Amino acid sequence: MVGRLGRALAAYRERILDRPFVAIVTGGVLVVVEGAFLWRLGVHAQLAPYLCFGLVGVVLAEFDLSTRRIPNRIVLPSIVLELALFAVASDVDRHWHLLARAVIAGALFATFLFVLDLASRQRGGIGGGDVKAAALIGLALGWLGWTFIFAGVLLAFFLQLISGQILRMSHRLQRGEAVPMGPYLFAGAVLAILLS
Repeated sequence: MVGRLGRALAAYRERILDRPFVAIVTGGVLVVVEGAFLWRLGVHAQLAPYLCFGLVGVVLAEFDLSTRRIPNRIVLPSIVLELALFAVASDVDRHWHLLARAVIAGALFATFLFVLDLASRQRGGIGGGDVKAAALIGLALGWLGWTFIFAGVLLAFFLQLISGQILRMSHRLQRGEAVPMGPYLFAGAVLAILLS
């Protein structure tokens, strides 16, 4: 799985290097997110899964913004890798209850978005990739606690709502056109982690 993820990220790197401005902005966002996680969490066993989450989250957010897709070849191996890294952190700290809560939170968040996806099929906005990304995000937020899940979800929907309104008012988004959800899911999660 890790090799598969590595190949997918290498292919992404080749794709993004064709767009230097996007590569610079994405790289800058990645540096800020990873630095913020290091500052917030410190050098600890739980840092590794969050660094993985930060990398994958930034890549998937950019991918969703540019293609309106969240590719399985990145998100599915990332879920497995993040779960393995949290298992190692649980073993190091002997806090298995945190891993159990993270797994439950990931499953519940993915289920919640799956129900929303079914309810909003006509209008778009939430797709299957968002549902899978919710499992990844739920793991990261659930490890920290239930309030992080609620904060991350609320922040994601709030950010998407505000952004959608701004895009519509500036005529960059037509009425009825959906705003990709993935970037806001990851942004809400990052903010929930940092503002706690």
